[in-house]
Amino acid sequence: MDHIASRRIDAPVASWHSWDAFRDPPAEVQLGCGVAKYGQRFVWTKLHLTASQLAPLRLEGDAPMDAATAEVAGSGREVGAAVLRSSPGDGTACGACLAAASELPDWVDLERVGRGQKVFQRYLPHVSVTLFYLSLVGGFSAAVITKVLFSTGYLASSPRLVMRRLLDTGLFLFDVCLDGPESLRPGGRGFECCLEVRALHASVRARLAARGWDAAAYGVPVNQEDMVVTLLAFSYNVLVGVEFLKGSRVGEEEEGDYLHLWRYLGHLLGVRDEHNPCASYAAAKATLESIVVHILEPDADSKKLARAMLAAPSGGDATGYAFLTRAELCRYMVGDALADALDLPVAPPSLRVKLVRLWLAAVGVAIDSRLGRLFGIAHALQMRAVRRLHGHLRSGSKRHDVAATVDAPVATCPYEPGAGDARRRRTSCPYAADGAPGG
Repeated sequence: MDHIASRRIDAPVASWHSWDAFRDPPAEVQLGCGVAKYGQRFVWTKLHLTASQLAPLRLEGDAPMDAATAEVAGSGREVGAAVLRSSPGDGTACGACLAAASELPDWVDLERVGRGQKVFQRYLPHVSVTLFYLSLVGGFSAAVITKVLFSTGYLASSPRLVMRRLLDTGLFLFDVCLDGPESLRPGGRGFECCLEVRALHASVRARLAARGWDAAAYGVPVNQEDMVVTLLAFSYNVLVGVEFLKGSRVGEEEEGDYLHLWRYLGHLLGVRDEHNPCASYAAAKATLESIVVHILEPDADSKKLARAMLAAPSGGDATGYAFLTRAELCRYMVGDALADALDLPVAPPSLRVKLVRLWLAAVGVAIDSRLGRLFGIAHALQMRAVRRLHGHLRSGSKRHDVAATVDAPVATCPYEPGAGDARRRRTSCPYAADGAPGG
């Protein structure tokens, strides 16, 4: 089957083109030509970006937060706290970062932001399935992104910690998609969460750079292209997944509102406005497709992460029925071409996956009916209950614990320093046992 992000193509396409990652399109690829990669097919338009246009984004981090990190010289949590307790205009890098985040861009419509939050709440089951199987596991196909995950240990550690970090991500989403648009203004819970995550990313950049990170090979850690594709994984990809799972497209107004929410969240998370593709559905679609062509190339790390992620809910067991069911559902979401590239097992169609698909389709029909508002309320109550329970169990600690082991990346790297030839160590994990650049 084709990748689900392959939208309807109105006009016949005479031929399909494909080319290697990190390369510009061949000369014969012109506007209107078909492009195919790992099952995703689309028509090349003036909105699409070439490798030459995307490559500079891989060398660009988040200047305001990077400056604050250099000023504080602490952990991501310490930097985030310093930024949040600073004062705009106090002459410090922390204050400048807070001031830039606090200034509401001219294009922001807070009413649309609030409606976008309601879209997330209404389609919560479909969003959850899409984020795990399509955006997260499918996203591991970009090897240059998985290098950062391996080098920090984030999502590349024990099944228990993987599940905890997935919960952290879910709680972050709850914090930015509950409580209304005012929670995303200075002093609001969602606003503070965005700056905390942004500070974590800056800490990853600083610490990995200090350890000799090969930016020429992999780009700056958590660079602008990485942030853009992550933004699209939570926005455009979700809209595509919801449509696929419920069997009909999300309304045009809802699509626009949801993208508007994530355009503003991208601003808060450090995506520069000129790189933010969520201004329109067409721009988001073309940008995601362009990045897929640019960096989507699974390697051995991608396969290990995808398998580990699907096995984590079963305590790391990658052989049982539950794992095979998740692998089947993931294959259904990402398509056979990408699933094969990730070495996902091929299992006979199971009744469980069929029932999940039928249930999601039925819920989608109900949400699109007059009952839709009730589903939104019920899902919001569910999200608040999970958040409240988590806060109760971890009383006195940070409301969500987005943390990576950036202080000791080698400890969580799945490769033993010294094992295998030097070339493999350089391409798989660029760090030696003492923390100096490997190889």
